[in-house]
Amino acid sequence: MFLFVTFLKRSFLERYAYRFDFYTSIFGSFISLFVQLNVWSVLMENNSSNSQVSLDEMLTYVIITSLITALTASQVGEKIAQKVDNGSIISDFIRPINIRNYLWAEDIGKNIFNFLLINIPNVIIILLFMRIEIVFELSNFLMFLISLVLAIIIAFYIQFVLGLLAFWLQTPWYISWILNACKDLFSGSVIPLWFYPDWLYQISSWLPFRLIIFEPINMYLGNLSIDEGYKILLLQCVWIVSLYLLSKLIWSKAQSKIIVHGG
Repeated sequence: MFLFVTFLKRSFLERYAYRFDFYTSIFGSFISLFVQLNVWSVLMENNSSNSQVSLDEMLTYVIITSLITALTASQVGEKIAQKVDNGSIISDFIRPINIRNYLWAEDIGKNIFNFLLINIPNVIIILLFMRIEIVFELSNFLMFLISLVLAIIIAFYIQFVLGLLAFWLQTPWYISWILNACKDLFSGSVIPLWFYPDWLYQISSWLPFRLIIFEPINMYLGNLSIDEGYKILLLQCVWIVSLYLLSKLIWSKAQSKIIVHGG
């Protein structure tokens, strides 16, 4: 636990060490959120009669998506692929810390930094200058927080499991690219699943990505009944256990099958 917290703090501080990247991230995040809010405002105002969600709900969805995205971002798959590709994964086998915990600590440290010092300030500035009425209900918010914690764990394990496939792939660089594309499409981070055609929505319902962003926000907005909310929390737990067991299986196989190039 001590090593986990140490790596988390180091990752947090390292993020601030790169000042230029920090300032450009603030500007880029602000512009991205500002543009999304204005685009959805125009779209919703022109199609309000045909939409199943209100303008306030849609803008709340966009803002919360930006916050969840900051907390669930992960580069674990890319890091594992790079370590396997350049051979540095060998040193991780002899470290006195589990590689999964080490990578997770780095993710959490970086994500907390981005959430507190980039995304939260940008949201506050946006709310000060744009007339947005954030939807809020305490009971929904509390259930949302539980779902958010589970979503963070799911996001990490998806990256970790797919990253481990780098042990069997000769060119693992495209793992993170494919994974991010699937996350954008099926999690509802770009377009809420409400607007998907039935066939694409059905595909999304079989994948864990919607449990990272769409379903937690759906819970926050009060679009789910209490029973439906509990079912989503249970489904998130089932996915976490499944991904955990799968990661254990793949990791045990990977340790006996290493093909290292370079290093």
